[in-house]
Amino acid sequence: MRTQHPNLWHPIRFAIMLIVLAWTIYGVCYEPPTDIFGVIWVAMLVTALVLSPLFLKSTSVAILVIASIGDLFTPYAHLGNSLPAQLYAYGMLAYSTNAIIVATLLTYYVVNILLIDPPDPNTNPVAMVSMYAMVLLLGRTLSWSEKTTQKASKRRRTRIVCRNWKAAHALPMPFTMR
Repeated sequence: MRTQHPNLWHPIRFAIMLIVLAWTIYGVCYEPPTDIFGVIWVAMLVTALVLSPLFLKSTSVAILVIASIGDLFTPYAHLGNSLPAQLYAYGMLAYSTNAIIVATLLTYYVVNILLIDPPDPNTNPVAMVSMYAMVLLLGRTLSWSEKTTQKASKRRRTRIVCRNWKAAHALPMPFTMR
């Protein structure tokens, strides 16, 4: 199972997914949806979250799409219930892609919050942009840390193999008398 689905066993990503899932379920329990579209929207969001360890990029994009179109179908989606899932999706996309995608996501969010869909008067857009930027940076940092650790491990294994090969193929020392 571990070799078939290595993403499922990544402890940090799995823990973050569980935290976001618990946060989403808490939001649903605190203020349940009042219409059938709200229930369907929550079910789609929770399903995407649960499947995210297996299909990281596709479910992250699906979470962003579900959160974006939720406002069109139910007022329940606009109450901030999609915020934890959106932050999770942004962070996982930053983790699993490259810096260009991260810059594109941040630019999209800034344009969206400032021009397309301005926040409520009680919401601070600078704080929202900062929060999304920190999540994107955290995702890139986790990715960089994992790649750096893999490179160091590979160098260490190569050194050990070279050392063992040299020891096995070393010329015998000539016998000398003093």
